[in-house]
Amino acid sequence: MGSTSVEFEPWVDVNEIADYLTMKPKTVLAKVRAGIIPATPIDPLASRKIWRFKKSKVDAALNQRVDSTSRPSPDQKRKIA
Repeated sequence: MGSTSVEFEPWVDVNEIADYLTMKPKTVLAKVRAGIIPATPIDPLASRKIWRFKKSKVDAALNQRVDSTSRPSPDQKRKIA
């Protein structure tokens, strides 16, 4: 039987992800509330959420956002009459 390796990725807190993204924790939380940065609450029913992040998911979401907001090519630009 072949062995499969599963890589473990730790969850990080808001301070760690803020350092990683070179943002302030308040900015990260605002982007979480806006749906820009993916996060998982420790207790989804709590009125004050404590969030945890996976760096790979944050990277993927932000890279996708950059790709989707890139400038249009010259033939995609609308002509102004």
